[in-house]
Amino acid sequence: LTTAATAAGLSAAGPKLFALVAVGMFIISGHQALHSMTHSTKEQTLNASARHEGNKTWIPNVDRLEFGRGQDNQFIAALAATLKAMGKQTPYHELMGFSAAAFRFQFFIPEFCPSSPDLLLTFDHAEPALSAVGLRAECIETIAMSDDQCRALRNQIAQSIEAGRPVVAENLMGRGSYGIVTGYVEPDKQFLCRTYRDRSDDYATATDWPSKLCLIDGPTAAPSRSESAIRSLRIAVELATTDRTDWNGRSQASGFAAFEKWRDELRNDARLDALDTQTLAYSAAANGWIHYALLDARRSAVQFLHAVADELNPSAGPHLTAAAQTYQAIVAKLEAASTHVAIPWIADAAPDRWSKNDRHAQAALVDEVLTLERQAIAQIEQALAACATLPANVVRDADRTLITNAERLRRDPQRTNAFFIAMETALKTMGEDAQYDDLMGHSAYAFRIQFHPDRWCDSPPCPICGSDSAAAALAAFGFRQTTCMAEDEHSPDADAARKTIAAEINDGRPVIALFEDWGLIVGYSDAGRQFLRLNDTDAASQTAIAQKWPWLTMMLERTGAKPQRRQTIARSLKLAAEQMRTPNVAGFLSGDAAWRQWIAELTNAQRLAAMDASALADAARCNRCTLDSLIDARQAAVRYLQSIAADTDPETSTHLRSAIASYQELLTILTDATRHLPAPNQPWTAEMRQAQAETLRQAPDLDTRAVSQLEKALNAMTEP
Repeated sequence: LTTAATAAGLSAAGPKLFALVAVGMFIISGHQALHSMTHSTKEQTLNASARHEGNKTWIPNVDRLEFGRGQDNQFIAALAATLKAMGKQTPYHELMGFSAAAFRFQFFIPEFCPSSPDLLLTFDHAEPALSAVGLRAECIETIAMSDDQCRALRNQIAQSIEAGRPVVAENLMGRGSYGIVTGYVEPDKQFLCRTYRDRSDDYATATDWPSKLCLIDGPTAAPSRSESAIRSLRIAVELATTDRTDWNGRSQASGFAAFEKWRDELRNDARLDALDTQTLAYSAAANGWIHYALLDARRSAVQFLHAVADELNPSAGPHLTAAAQTYQAIVAKLEAASTHVAIPWIADAAPDRWSKNDRHAQAALVDEVLTLERQAIAQIEQALAACATLPANVVRDADRTLITNAERLRRDPQRTNAFFIAMETALKTMGEDAQYDDLMGHSAYAFRIQFHPDRWCDSPPCPICGSDSAAAALAAFGFRQTTCMAEDEHSPDADAARKTIAAEINDGRPVIALFEDWGLIVGYSDAGRQFLRLNDTDAASQTAIAQKWPWLTMMLERTGAKPQRRQTIARSLKLAAEQMRTPNVAGFLSGDAAWRQWIAELTNAQRLAAMDASALADAARCNRCTLDSLIDARQAAVRYLQSIAADTDPETSTHLRSAIASYQELLTILTDATRHLPAPNQPWTAEMRQAQAETLRQAPDLDTRAVSQLEKALNAMTEP
């Protein structure tokens, strides 16, 4: 291309296209080339890399940036030239791979934008690339900087040059192109640079202030190549499965969702046909940049995967080789699509080479590419799974990963709380001697009662609603929990939940999960798309594929040494008293207030009479849930206190045994109240409700009396 011919063509296409093609780095704006400074006899060496002559300081031997070398990602090409000048020569395809740029694809919402492939937007690809070679960097955006901040940054850049570190920067010679700051000229530190617009081997004087730049620092400890490769593959999966990222008030579709958005926009005839010639040409050129950037990235992916396939776990190699072959098939599809894509650096190609038929043909190929992309990422996930170092209690068989030492969930009439059954099994799997009664007691759930303040509800008995009994139970064993919520398998948080659960299983840690009831996830298959639940003791097999999505999951993490048992017991008795004396906990009535509200609701004839059959049946279910959970809790309280009373001082034991007697009397009342529950498919009559309420009249006082004895026991335990 000649400068005059290109400029004339661009002027005819309009200012938007002119600016866009400038992004392509093929427009040569007038600038003053400096005399070559690499052979001066007057130069003074500042250090091993930077040189000084007169008012100029520069780093010699920074390669020119040129298209046509199979290195079309401007940022990575500039980074490769920078590292070479610093003595850390790294192949372009390896930087593309280690940075995960080789696997990236994003598309600005809602339309075609030439900035979609920019590696410093929405995700910092510089950091993993530089980490792989033992360096670190600070990526800076300058648009919102004040004059003082810009002056300070100019001095930082000069210091980097003096230290022998070129600076990768954007927009040094006009909008939209990455280049390299290679030196500066005093008195005002005017930058010298390499860009794709260089007309000679000499450095040019920058005409513009950079909008983004990458200041390299270091050195730092470099991870092994295999560690860097594994990290890049994990980023590849993350980017592919992240639907959307936000940046500076704009949003980009990412990964699979970006391909879908690109395909749909290519088929959006209503919008594209309504564009004027200039805007359509802009969109056509932007589409070209997106297409050719993707083609370059996937070519690099092929090279990178072949390069690292033999450097990772041997069982991962075949999966990486298969992924490389899939990416090669993607390259072939993209090359075929090139016949339907406007060449963005040719000014008159955009309007003539992007017809509706071209767009639809390209969209069809993008659809095929998307299918292959899903296949490639699945193969990378298989490679990552093969690379994982599994603990002794985890096995991987074909597509299934399973924790092998988890006992089946043991339920019986004396152990009915599904949450604490799951927690007991999880902690035992992780090497703790956890017992159901201890978990119920240490958490003070055994002494708890909660009720909703104004309606029938089955949430109050849940151990993580209101008073957080889960945290107290885990703290007694030196653990804490992290929860993850995803409403269903299609929700925005579902992919993150899958990854978190798979990571826990890989580390040998079961995951407590809320399906229709609490259960335990002990494995996964299909790269985390299916979960393996632990079955009860009466099931035919140890595990089963979960048929429902776990909308809440709980991961357990060690925090350190567990507290002394005496300390844990004292804490549980204190919690028991607090729960009874505190009328409201996180929106639920607690203790005596909960008892009174429950009995009042049983006799609230006006509210119950206004319910239809369905609502009344649901109220009956909530009532049964409250009663059943309370019986199980107080049974556990009796057993827990008996174990403590047998191993404590006489005074404390006396108070504990008095509390036990009150709880046993309370259990007699609660068990008697079950006689007034409706049988399955039987209506819940007013007579039943009244009889249950009368049966429960003495229960609050007995519960309060028991807690008073627990407080006395606590005082006896803590006396000097």
